[in-house]
Amino acid sequence: MRPRRGAGLLAVLGLLAAEPAEAQVLDRILAVVAGDVITASDVEAFLELGLTGVDPGAADAEERVLERLIDGRLVLDEADRLLTEDPPAARIETALEEVAARFSDRDDFASLLARTGLSLDDLRQILRDEARRESYLRARFGAPEPADDDLRAYYEQRADEFAEDGRPNGFEAAREAVRQRVMTLREAEIEDWIADLARRAPIARFDR
Repeated sequence: MRPRRGAGLLAVLGLLAAEPAEAQVLDRILAVVAGDVITASDVEAFLELGLTGVDPGAADAEERVLERLIDGRLVLDEADRLLTEDPPAARIETALEEVAARFSDRDDFASLLARTGLSLDDLRQILRDEARRESYLRARFGAPEPADDDLRAYYEQRADEFAEDGRPNGFEAAREAVRQRVMTLREAEIEDWIADLARRAPIARFDR
């Protein structure tokens, strides 16, 4: 989402009141997370730019993206609090090119940015925030794709749990099952942690 820290809900509402009715519909406020505003155009941008992994054709796509943006803001606030470093500029430019490459041509890409009120610098900031969020989660919970040594260590501590028909199953045979379990446990740990952040943060949701 675009940086709005410090704007405050009343200030944003004042800006929207001064805009044409069509713009108000596009930028209606969906949530405020610890002072940061999330609008309909934020949800549209993240969905259409493919930044969330949510299928745009899903019936609940917009709701899932909104929840993803709320969670992402909570995580980013933690990264900000602990002074997580910005990623290299080259990494952001590479990510920007990857997003642009999802469109049939640059005109389509530019059209979406214009429709959602994003500039290239806005998108760079979004990608920078996403990279910082991912870096923070990796530092706190480990890599999304566990290393082979970590999988083997997990297996050796719980080999009996991966036995088949009561007989031990070697690591190589059980590797994919071990990998899936480790990744599921990581995701569950992150979900529990974010849920705790949400319980302690001021979050306001508005009717869509």
